Amino acid sequence: MLPNKPSTKSFIKDKEESAIDQAICSKLVFIILSITILSNGAYSIVGPFMPLEFMRKGLSEMVTGYVFAIYSAAVVIGSPFMGVFIGKLGRRKTIICGLVLMGTAFIAFGAISYIENKTLFVIAALLARLT
Repeated sequence: MLPNKPSTKSFIKDKEESAIDQAICSKLVFIILSITILSNGAYSIVGPFMPLEFMRKGLSEMVTGYVFAIYSAAVVIGSPFMGVFIGKLGRRKTIICGLVLMGTAFIAFGAISYIENKTLFVIAALLARLT
């Protein structure tokens, strides 16, 4: 007895479904990369303006450096813990929580320029960058 061979129609249908799956996957990768570029660009766009705001407040360049460095330190320290959150919350909820936190941080960046107290200003800037 000969083994069952898939029909030509079945083979074509499988190829079409595979092409559709690849197209969806490509679109999702494009969307994820676009979000990543926009979010990282949003963090980078404050680079030219933040030192000017710190100088206007009379703060040293060293403090400005700390505020910029805290973001990188937070990424290095916090990344391993994100694996735990992804496992508990799931990918979608983790991404949504991250976007909400980033949006909150961007709003905080806009609001810190109204803080006149130097100490409170630095703490707010550090917290906004940490998020």
